[in-house]
Amino acid sequence: MPWCHILSNPTFGTLVSDKALGFTWAINSRENKLTPWYNDTMRDNTGEMLVLKLGDDYYDIINGSVAEFSPEYARYHSTVGKFNIITTITVPSKGMIKYIDVEVTNSGDCQKSFELAYYVEPTLSFSRKNSRHIIGEMIDGVLLLHNPFNVSVSSHMALASCSDSFEICCDRASLLCGRWENNTLPPFYDNCASIIVKKTIEPQKTQTISYAMAFATTKNGVLKLIEIKPKEKYTPENSIQIETSDKSVDALVNTWLPWQTVSSRLWGRTGFFQCGGAYGFRDQLQDVCGYMLLSPKTAKRHIFRCCASQFEAGDVFHWWHTLPSNGAGKKGIRTRYSDDMVWLPYTVFQYILRTGDYSILEVKISYLVADELKIGQKDNYIDARYTDYKETVYSHCAKALDRAFNLGKHSLVKIGSGDWNDGYSNVGIDGEGESVWLSQFLAHTMNLFSAVCTERNDTTLAQKYKNSASELLNAVDKHGYDGEYYLRAFFDDGEKMGSKNSDECRIDSLPQSFSAIANMPDKQRINSALNAAFDNLVDKKQGIIKLFTPSFDKSHQEPGYVKGYPTGVRENGGQYTHAAVWFAIATALENMPDKFFCLTELINPIKKYENKDVAEKYLLEPYYIAADIYTNEDAYGRGGWSIYTGTASWYYQLLVEYMLGIKLSSDSISVTPMLPPNIDGYKADIKYNDKAIKLHVKSNKSNGKIIKLTQKNNVIEL
Repeated sequence: MPWCHILSNPTFGTLVSDKALGFTWAINSRENKLTPWYNDTMRDNTGEMLVLKLGDDYYDIINGSVAEFSPEYARYHSTVGKFNIITTITVPSKGMIKYIDVEVTNSGDCQKSFELAYYVEPTLSFSRKNSRHIIGEMIDGVLLLHNPFNVSVSSHMALASCSDSFEICCDRASLLCGRWENNTLPPFYDNCASIIVKKTIEPQKTQTISYAMAFATTKNGVLKLIEIKPKEKYTPENSIQIETSDKSVDALVNTWLPWQTVSSRLWGRTGFFQCGGAYGFRDQLQDVCGYMLLSPKTAKRHIFRCCASQFEAGDVFHWWHTLPSNGAGKKGIRTRYSDDMVWLPYTVFQYILRTGDYSILEVKISYLVADELKIGQKDNYIDARYTDYKETVYSHCAKALDRAFNLGKHSLVKIGSGDWNDGYSNVGIDGEGESVWLSQFLAHTMNLFSAVCTERNDTTLAQKYKNSASELLNAVDKHGYDGEYYLRAFFDDGEKMGSKNSDECRIDSLPQSFSAIANMPDKQRINSALNAAFDNLVDKKQGIIKLFTPSFDKSHQEPGYVKGYPTGVRENGGQYTHAAVWFAIATALENMPDKFFCLTELINPIKKYENKDVAEKYLLEPYYIAADIYTNEDAYGRGGWSIYTGTASWYYQLLVEYMLGIKLSSDSISVTPMLPPNIDGYKADIKYNDKAIKLHVKSNKSNGKIIKLTQKNNVIEL
C-alpha cells in the first residue's frame, strides 16, 4: 500500500507517496488535474516521474528511495551507483506552482555524466481522455501546454528548469523507450511532457537541478508565475503546541491532524482513495469546527460559502464544484439527504462560542434558485443561480433548522434519502422513514442555537427551538429506545433498524453516542446504551470500533447502497472512524474514563504500529488517520480510504478538548482534562485571539479550572 502525503495551498497542490511523485492539480483536484490520478494500489500514481539515465540504464529515482514527509516538503533519499540523490518537493503557501530540487552527489572517484528527466503526463482536465488535443510551445526556455478541450477551467501549464540548457521530449512512447532526442512539441496521440537536463559531475562534488511546474488560466499568467520563488510557509492565525509523555499524541496534535484537515479536506479535497474536488455541505462544515481552533477566518469564509449553497426553501447542495465563472461556474447536486442543513447552524454556534464574533450573523448572503425535486426524484445535478435578494446568516440558519424539522409518524425526523450515513439511501425512499440519530442531532443543534437566538433577543425563536428539541428527545425515548440501547432508524413501513431483534445491524453506534452528545433526559439509558455499544462494537485486540454489527448481507432489509459494499467494508459494518471518534467523545461526556482511554488509543493511527500483528494488517500511513478499517473476514484490520476523511478534525477536537481538556472561547480558557495513565500532565503553548498562553497542567486534579484571558500574555500553571 502506498504511504501518501499532500502538499497544498488553497488553490494548488500535489499528492505524492513514498515511492511515486503522484499527481498535481490546480483550482479543483478533480476537474483540473495537471497530471493524472490513477488510484492504483499496485502501480501507484506514476503520471509524474524523475528518470535518471546513466549510460544505457534508466532509474526511477523516487521508487525505492527513503521518503521523509512534513507539511513543508516531501524529501526522498536515494542511491544509484555512486550517486547519492536527495529530491525535495515543495509547494509555496501561495501561488499555483511547485518546485522539485534534485541534489546529486558523486561519491565515486571519477567523473560521471548523466541525464535527468522530469517526466509528466499532462492532463489539464478531469482525465487524460482529451489529452491528445493538448498543444505545446516553447517560449523563453519554458515549455507551455494548453488543453483547449477543458471547458471547466481555462488551462495553461508550464514546465521549466533552472539549468542554462535542457531538452524536451513530448512523445510518451519515445520517452519511455529511451529515444530522448525527440524534441517535437505536442499534440501527440499519446503525449507526455519531459524536461531533460544533461550534466557532468566531478568526483566528491554535488550539483543541484531544479524544476518547476506552474499553472494559470492565461498564457501570460503562467509565464509570470514560473519565475516566482517559494514564499514563507503557511501559518494559521492561532496555534496550539503541546508536550506530553506520549509522543504520538504530540505529533498528531502539533502537526498531522491539523495538516490533514487543511491540506486534504479544506484545500485539496482529495486523497489517494478519492479525488472528489467538490465541497460537501456537511463535510467541510465539520472540518472547520475543529480547524477553527487554529483558523477562525477559515471557518468564517466557509460558513459564508455554505450559506451561498443553500436554496430558498432551506435545503442545500449536498456537494458542489466551484469553478471560474468563465468556465463551468458553480454546479452541484440537490438531494433529499436530511442532515446536511443542520450542520450550518451547528457550525455557526461553534464559531460564535469560540470567537465571540456575533457580527457573522448579520452578514447578508444570497440563496440558490432552482425547482424543487419532483415526487420520486432523489437528486438532481444542476447549475446554480442566485436570488436577487440577500438575507442574514442568522436567517440562513433558521431556514435550515425549519427545513430539517420534518417529522414522521413517530414524531422523529424523516431520513429522506439518507442522513449522515449516505448508504442508508432506501430507508426512507418513500418519504416515511425516520432517523433516530438525526432526531438527536437536530435536537442538540436546536438547543445550542437557541442560545444564539436569546443573545439576539429573539426569545420567540429561542423558545420554539427549545420546545422542538424537547419534543424530539422525548420522541426518541418513547419510540427509539429498544430496551437496552437506541434504534438507528425506522423504515418507510415502520420496521425497526438497529434493533436487538434485527438479523443484521442489531446495534449502530451513532444513536448510542448521540444519546450522550445530545444530553438525552434519561441518564440511565445513556449509560446502558454506551455500555452496549462498547460490548458489541469494540474489538480491543485488533484495534477496531465497528460502526454497527452484524453487517448487512442476506437479510430481507434493504437499507440502500450500504448493502452493496462487501460485509465489513466501509459503512457496512466496518470501523467508520468518524463515528468511532463520536463514540469516544460520548464516553468522555458521561465520565467513563476507562472506556474513553481505550477508544482514544484504538483510534490513534500511530499506536497501530506498536503492535506487529495489527500493523501488518492495517498497512496505511501512521501519520494520517484513515476513514475506515475493514472487518471483512478476508481483510480484517485493513485500513481504507486514507487521508481524505473528516475524522482528522474530529479526532483533533477529541484530543485537544476532551483528553487534554483545553476549551477556548473568545475571552477564557477552561481546562478539564481526562488524561490516560501514560500521560501525567502536559505543557501547552497556545496563541489564541492575539493572546499568548503558556499552560502547565500537572495532573487530572486540574479539573474544572476556568481562566479569564484579560492580558496579552498569560502563564497559567495548574
